[in-house]
Formats: sequence, structure tokens, C-alpha cells
Amino acid sequence: NSSSSVDAGKVVACKSACLAFDLDQFCCRNEYNAPAKCLPTMYSRVFKKACPAAYSYAYDTPSPLFSCTSANAFTITFCPPRSHRVDKDTAMDLFHSLQLL
Repeated sequence: NSSSSVDAGKVVACKSACLAFDLDQFCCRNEYNAPAKCLPTMYSRVFKKACPAAYSYAYDTPSPLFSCTSANAFTITFCPPRSHRVDKDTAMDLFHSLQLL
């Protein structure tokens, strides 16, 4: 059970404790499905220390860098390297996943 995702021999992402271990206390589900019962773990603390502005578990405190209370529409422009082209299906998948946030 690897804690990272690898593509072409390079780490491209880190799995959450929930994804890596699939345990209720890491996934904030069942008896842990409440802020008072789903607390930071040693795993989420490692990620929080490395990326303090990011969410590290389900009930993490939101960062002001990611919270927008007055705006309801956004334009996000991605600029891949010129040597990389994103096909329409990939772009639409990304667009739809961002709408779910």
C-alpha cells in the first residue's frame, strides 16, 4: 500500500491517510463523522506542516488563501508548457472537477 502516486518513476502526488489506509478515523466517517471526533492525525500534521495553506483532513480549518465569501464565479486559466497539449476531454474533466469544489 504505497503512500504516493508514481508516474514514469517520479512521485506526482501523495495519498491522504484515508486513501492509503481506508480507516474510519482517517476518513472521518461512521463514528468519526463529526469535527469533535475527527481530529488531526500524525499524517495530516505532516502535510499541514509542509503546506500550511492546504486542507490536510476533512475538518481542517479553512485557509484564507482558499476561502472566498463574496465571490460566486471564478475564471481559472491554466498555462501548460508549450510542448504539452491538453485535449478537450481532459480539459472538460478538469473543469467539471473544479465545479464540485
